Amino acid sequence: MSESGAFSNTTIKHILAAGNYKRGVRFHKLLYEALLWKKLEAPKQWMMATDREDLLKNLDLSDRHSNEGLTQAAEVLVAQMQLFDSVSPKDSQVLNFWNVSLRTAQTLLSLIRAERSRTWSLNVESLTPMLPMFYAYNIVNYSQWLPIYICDMVDLEENAPEVHKEFLLGKFSINRTGNPYAAVLTDMVLEQTLNKDSKGAGGLKGISNDEQARTKWFLSSHIRAHLY
Repeated sequence: MSESGAFSNTTIKHILAAGNYKRGVRFHKLLYEALLWKKLEAPKQWMMATDREDLLKNLDLSDRHSNEGLTQAAEVLVAQMQLFDSVSPKDSQVLNFWNVSLRTAQTLLSLIRAERSRTWSLNVESLTPMLPMFYAYNIVNYSQWLPIYICDMVDLEENAPEVHKEFLLGKFSINRTGNPYAAVLTDMVLEQTLNKDSKGAGGLKGISNDEQARTKWFLSSHIRAHLY
């Protein structure tokens, strides 16, 4: 990424240290696109080298302007890539790196899509593939508590049907702008609103140790919001 000019060395250090969310997401998107194009070329070369060019004929993009045509072409392409993976050497470090990187980016993008489109089922489904990553990178808190969270969310319909019904309506994330595909999870909303206000001018700086002053600040936040 540094050699391509997409990011500076300093920016990459911040991204690897989880210090910049937006640039981190862009980093994974660019890496995902680059690796995916490379992987799309590999099955084609393999088919031509092994006299399997007839498989390419099934990839008909003549009807690419319709959803049905694109869906059929995508299904054929995925099947061909799965066939390529099944016959590829299992000890290929390059292919394993591609697959792990692609799965990581796909999981991240799925979670972001669920958050922004307010799709609860996709949100829960996107969390499970993250578990092996947290264990592999020794992220203790998430690897310890995420399985419990997932089990609670899977059982939410039985244990808290009213909450589950609201989540299915998309009320697990918040859209502050009204624009489509712009919702964010509640913890991010708190960071963008209450926490941001508390760190700026007129915030909690200088009164954080005074319990009475903190209480007044929080209880009057809605009034100050109207004034500004």
